[in-house]
Parts: sequence; structure tokens; C-alpha cells
Amino acid sequence: MFWLFINRLRRYLSYDFQGKLKYLASWEIQPVSKRIHYHLILFDFPYIPVAKLTKLWQNGYLFIEKIDKVDVGRRGSYIAKYLTKDIEKYAVQLHKIKRFFKSQNLKGINEKYYLINREAFEKIAPLV
Repeated sequence: MFWLFINRLRRYLSYDFQGKLKYLASWEIQPVSKRIHYHLILFDFPYIPVAKLTKLWQNGYLFIEKIDKVDVGRRGSYIAKYLTKDIEKYAVQLHKIKRFFKSQNLKGINEKYYLINREAFEKIAPLV
């Protein structure tokens, strides 16, 4: 259902807005009903009425919120928190299922962060 929605949305954007769909997405299982729902961040996304998006989704209701409320540096954490939420509960059953999706045209970052001191590897003494 998710991929059908993404394809319908991609086609709608290309025909009506000449734009490309850029997104990050993750899914979550609802605790009581055990149904899956999705969390998406859409980048460079034009205004589309909720009624039109609901028609494209075709699987129930949508809740849309502008992400301007969240600090720019913490927007990635919105999706990241759903990757680890309840992971211990579903780790055995869902260990081979992808929990994170992104569009292929989304550019990655060029920054790298290391948890250890990188220079320590360069100063290793040669073996005798």
C-alpha cells in the first residue's frame, strides 16, 4: 500500500507540479490494533489539499503537520525515533524487514562522525 501511494504521489507531482518526490519514511505498529502506519518527511513539497492526498492514499485518513515547529537540526530525529521505537519487542519477528525508506533522489551528507579517535589507527606501531 505504501509503495502504491508513493507511485501515485510521484505521478501526481510530475504531471501537476513538474516536481520530484523527495522523502524519508518509517513505519510503526500501533500498540492496540497492531496495524502499521507510516511517518513521512516530504522535502520541497508543494501545498496539496488534504482531500487530494487522502484520495491518493486510498487507505484511510491522513494527519499532516508542518515540520517548521521542529528545529532544523533535529528534523532527522523525527524519523529516527521510529526506527528504534519498540525495537526490542519486534526484533525477533521483524529483524529482516526494512523499517526505513528514502527516495533515491535524496542527496546524502558529506560529513562523517567517528565514535573513536581516528588518529589512533594511524599511529599503530608496525608488527615485528
